[in-house]
Amino acid sequence: MMGAARAAVAMLYAGVDDVRLLDGGLPAWRAAGFDVETTPRAPVAVAAFGGAVPLRPRLVVDKVAIRRMIDDPAGSVVVCTRSWAEHVGEISGYDAITARGRIRGSVWGHSGSDAHHVEDFEAPDGTLRDADELAALWAASGITGERHVAFYCGTGWRASLALFHAWRLGWPQASLYDPGWFEWAQDPAMPVETGPRVESPARRGKLAKSVNVAHTLLGASMVTWQVPSPVQAPLQPANAEPAAGVAVNTTLAPSVKFAAHDAPHAMPCGLDDTLPCPSPTFATTRLKLPELGAIAKVCVTLGAGL
Repeated sequence: MMGAARAAVAMLYAGVDDVRLLDGGLPAWRAAGFDVETTPRAPVAVAAFGGAVPLRPRLVVDKVAIRRMIDDPAGSVVVCTRSWAEHVGEISGYDAITARGRIRGSVWGHSGSDAHHVEDFEAPDGTLRDADELAALWAASGITGERHVAFYCGTGWRASLALFHAWRLGWPQASLYDPGWFEWAQDPAMPVETGPRVESPARRGKLAKSVNVAHTLLGASMVTWQVPSPVQAPLQPANAEPAAGVAVNTTLAPSVKFAAHDAPHAMPCGLDDTLPCPSPTFATTRLKLPELGAIAKVCVTLGAGL
């Protein structure tokens, strides 16, 4: 159904008034027992298309318009219709695309398990999912017809099916960002983000009715007040250098020095013993003997008894 939806969006963009999809595609046609053919049919040209192309230019938007939309969350919503793993940046989803993540501020609008499946937009038998059921799923994520909605995926295929659903719902401001993540991720000036905003939604087999809800907790009121200024320490006097002067240092030395032994270093009297014994004391006396007319020197050695 993605290929048929992409062709349908191109026709709507050009200005075709009555565009329809065969619900369920060729498998549903065959299952109903209708005939098929294999002979090619040559196209028949017409004189004119019937108006200037495109007649619905706002059905397809560019990245400049997307940038304005993400800056206007009150009136606009950019919807990512890639798989959850692609949306949160776990994978890029394509061999030709290496960048991971999503357009900053975009909301996950469901899709399918990978770039080739859109289980959330189709019923298990391959027909289109009920439009009102899908609208309720989108509304839970803030995606409604009252806002300017722009769908994108990797290269426009899955987003085209999402846009066709919005067209069925009669949303007047629904549009397609056709180059999608392929173009956005290659421009370093475009803001991107990764990671989940909420838990990965549960899926139930092929047909998913999961809801992506972002919770914002706000207090009932907010009060702001000014507290008194803290008491500061008093100002300290400025440092001042003293004036130059002359210093005199006087030291008193006693004429007599008394050395005394104090306890416990005192030594009892009479117990002094000097080892080894000192050498003998020698004394020399000079004597003058007039009667002899000579002078004599006498050397006396005093020896201690012990």
